[in-house]
Amino acid sequence: MNQLSKPTCVSPASCDGASEVKKARTFEPPVDILETPQDLQILVNVPGVQADEVQVDVDQGILTIRAGSGKEEAPGSGFLLQEFGRGVYVRRFRVGNALDTAAIQAKLESGVLRVSLPKKDEARPLKITVDGA
Repeated sequence: MNQLSKPTCVSPASCDGASEVKKARTFEPPVDILETPQDLQILVNVPGVQADEVQVDVDQGILTIRAGSGKEEAPGSGFLLQEFGRGVYVRRFRVGNALDTAAIQAKLESGVLRVSLPKKDEARPLKITVDGA
């Protein structure tokens, strides 16, 4: 069941609603998408991000995941060496009608964001019991 697909965006900043992330460097984090009988789960790798820096929303059928602040270091401090990129993680997916967008849940644990998109009841597999004569 393919109820999730990438929208037709050339880059994260080219989609509507992304103007606030244009100022910071943006990254497209790797994801895994799992399907269970009850839901789709998106696992997003967002190392170094705190829960208060994560935003998950759905608008006009597009699920947007933003993580990270893109903040610079405190005034008066600076890196002597910086090999890790700093910026904002952004991923977008088109959400199908068989998913219950009002019941989406997200949990951040050990640098991995798990976004659960429950399937609507009519989209879940139905097992029919066959009675013998």
